[in-house]
Amino acid sequence: MARDPKQIPNVIYYPKPRPMRSIGEVIGPLPMPGDTVAGGPQNALPNLARKSWEKLAAIPAGGDWRDLNKFEWQKYRLEHEPRGGAWAVEEWNEPSRTVTGGAGVGRSNGVSAVSDPRINLGNSTHGMIFRLVRFDETAPTVTGASGPNNGAISVADPRLTERNGRHPEAYRVVSDGEPAPCVTGTRFGSGAIAVSDSRVNGRDNRFTNQYRMQRWDDSSATVTGDTDIQSGAQLISDPRCKSELQPDSYGVQHWEKASKTVRGASRIMQSASSISDPRIKTTPRADTLGVMKWEVPAKTIIASLDIHAGAAAVADPRFPGADERCVIIIIAEDGTWHRPLTTFELAMLQSFPQYLPDGRPFQLEGCSDKKAREYIGNAVPRDSAEQMGNVILLAAAEAEVGIGFALSWDPVWVAPQAEDMPALIQ
Repeated sequence: MARDPKQIPNVIYYPKPRPMRSIGEVIGPLPMPGDTVAGGPQNALPNLARKSWEKLAAIPAGGDWRDLNKFEWQKYRLEHEPRGGAWAVEEWNEPSRTVTGGAGVGRSNGVSAVSDPRINLGNSTHGMIFRLVRFDETAPTVTGASGPNNGAISVADPRLTERNGRHPEAYRVVSDGEPAPCVTGTRFGSGAIAVSDSRVNGRDNRFTNQYRMQRWDDSSATVTGDTDIQSGAQLISDPRCKSELQPDSYGVQHWEKASKTVRGASRIMQSASSISDPRIKTTPRADTLGVMKWEVPAKTIIASLDIHAGAAAVADPRFPGADERCVIIIIAEDGTWHRPLTTFELAMLQSFPQYLPDGRPFQLEGCSDKKAREYIGNAVPRDSAEQMGNVILLAAAEAEVGIGFALSWDPVWVAPQAEDMPALIQ
């Protein structure tokens, strides 16, 4: 700050200091970035390269680019996480989620279903759906469509009483201590054709060794004519067999080395029965580990499709490349979105008014967004300019009435230049 001492010979004091405000206090009440309706055209998010968004997500809050040197990028990867609300049913007494242009069921950007408690409260809301009508009450309307969701088309008929011969024991298991029901020629469902046989239990040792392995030091179970594992303990825990696999289990022999011993059991679990044959110049199956292009028709989908059997992946251009400019949301490790400030938010940090006199959101016209950010960065904040103008105006008023000196506790911003006095030092 400078002044003309002829016009203002008195001092100019510093403006009264104000407490600092956090960035969240300023931009918290503002429209969300990207909302160019409420925030104006300069509230659009800058288009950055995808790798720049990744760098922003890697920098901790309060840090800068130097923190990237400490970032362990090997531990992280980008994953797509759909927005909450897909296939969700909203509660009746909870606030609704944001209504978007594509809020259909199954979409990932909003909820489109609600549990409505008003249903079935009126006479015209199909109160008879899936209902059973009592025998002594008025029948509902008979409609042309007789499905169970058109009205109560079932009735509780008291005339059908239980009596012998009416198959009262359908799907019933008879105890072996009671008389057997009548044996009919019809299928299961017409009578009790199952019995709870108490003779088959552990007390009689009847097939108690099914799927059982015998101990080495126990007596052997009975050897039956049926050697299936369900008929007895056909397995034994043999301590003589070491738990280690054969040294060449699942082994592949070298082409240039001597072959291992060929045994009678040449399974891959018994010895190295495979060989790496350099003479076989085979190529993998067509499209093995292949990636299909986005703009061409997809290959045939087979029943065993995986990365080894065909092109099971697609190059999706909707995920931007590393150098492609875009606007994306990457949730950082601290759970927040690390993003650049919009031009509108920068203007608010410089205490510009949120709205212009005509009611539009603040904006600088007639210049590019790059120039607008430059102008805003070089501007004196409005609130600061007001405080500076107040102390300058006060000093000018005092000079006008001839007040050249006054006592004050306020720190001096601009004072008359002191003349240098020569001094003799002995």
